[in-house]
Amino acid sequence: MFSDLGSPTASFGLNRSFASRTASPKSFHFSSVVGAPTLVLPLEPPSNPERSHKPISSTSVLPPINTKTTDFESLRGKYYLDHPMPIVSFVVQGRLFKVHRYFLERDSLFLRGALSTVQGIQGQPIQLHGVSSREFESLLDFLYEGMYRSGADTVPVSEWLNLLAAASALKFDRAREHAIAAIDNSSERPDAIEMMILAEKYGITKWLRPAYILMCKRAEPLRLSEAERIGLDKVVKLTQAREAFLRESLGVNGLRAVSPLPSPYPWPPSNQTQGFIARTPTPTLAVEEAARIVDKIFFTSDMNVID
Repeated sequence: MFSDLGSPTASFGLNRSFASRTASPKSFHFSSVVGAPTLVLPLEPPSNPERSHKPISSTSVLPPINTKTTDFESLRGKYYLDHPMPIVSFVVQGRLFKVHRYFLERDSLFLRGALSTVQGIQGQPIQLHGVSSREFESLLDFLYEGMYRSGADTVPVSEWLNLLAAASALKFDRAREHAIAAIDNSSERPDAIEMMILAEKYGITKWLRPAYILMCKRAEPLRLSEAERIGLDKVVKLTQAREAFLRESLGVNGLRAVSPLPSPYPWPPSNQTQGFIARTPTPTLAVEEAARIVDKIFFTSDMNVID
């Protein structure tokens, strides 16, 4: 359900070739379509004890192994997982999860420490707090299925938000980076107020400035429900920014009052208001002006002065 790589790995097929059986009817071959590797799988344990001591077929993956003298440590590949407790259980908001510990310990320093105490048979599932069951499930979706998905919009933005919540709470830094990038690129990106709240909640400071700029030049006034969500401090600063942006848009330097009412005089069609000529900035200039005002109010020490 999540995008991990820009493009999915190329698929390849396996042909079950029953025509390439060995002398023993108790095994068969899996042959790759490119004809390189061959895997011999026994269908059942040998019934004749004498046959069990015969050398392995030449098509076998490994040569015969002397269990008394072979150094098994030297044979282990990168993904030979030899933990005595490879599966762990969690309970999150009353829901049970039973998953591989490898991904959790690999990607989360927090869970690596928590799971270090679980070495033998797990008697009770681990109680996991700070995340909802849906958020934890979204994290597992990403860990188990993420690399086989592509494109931010193939997954609802709500799922990326769930992943962001779980990854932030459980310290999955790489999963968190994926969620932030996917939300940035999503066509369903939350509105400016929601982005402010998310930025504060999860410490994503790069989301604040664009959200302030959007709110600064938004035509609609700040609604009561929005003001209650962002708090008094941001309401005051956004009001300052919006008033400054309006003055700049009207071509007023802040020292002269301008009436919001239309002029009663028969001015020729223009952008005049009570005798003052209002600027009609291009979208690019409007963004630049809003950015300058936002930087002045939100990101400088002298936040009450607008040039």
